[in-house]
Amino acid sequence: MNYRTTRQNLGYATAILDGAEWVDSEENIDDLHGYRSVRQGPAPVVLNSASKAEEAEALAARIRDWTFGDDDVSIGVLTRTNARKDEIATQLGELGVAVSTGRRTSRERPMAVMTMHNAKGLEFTHVILLDVSREALPQRYLMKGLAPAEATRRCSASGRCST
Repeated sequence: MNYRTTRQNLGYATAILDGAEWVDSEENIDDLHGYRSVRQGPAPVVLNSASKAEEAEALAARIRDWTFGDDDVSIGVLTRTNARKDEIATQLGELGVAVSTGRRTSRERPMAVMTMHNAKGLEFTHVILLDVSREALPQRYLMKGLAPAEATRRCSASGRCST
């Protein structure tokens, strides 16, 4: 039972994993049989951008829409790296969006930019994931030094890579 993720997000994420074999933290083959969520929410929206500038402008517009007239909004903009976190925070600041680069949001700064890793345990009313694509994940440096069988297993579970 998943208490944090909405049915819509869970359905989207599990569709990506459909047909892939994956291993849990105890090295057992796992599946999603019976996995469900108790929460409802909007369906995820996937946006593609031709450039980082275009992405930042689309992000700023989306954030303005979400925060307009609503004081009870908290937005997490999640990146894979600290360098990307700093870059997008600067871009959004230049576009007039109040940004927090810490783990907290406020009425004055309803949006926090942080790494996906640092977001663990936090909850937001809205979440934006940046740089999530077949080309970006898994990160190449994580594959270095793995035995060929392990690299193949990790890559086949993600749906890409070659050894």
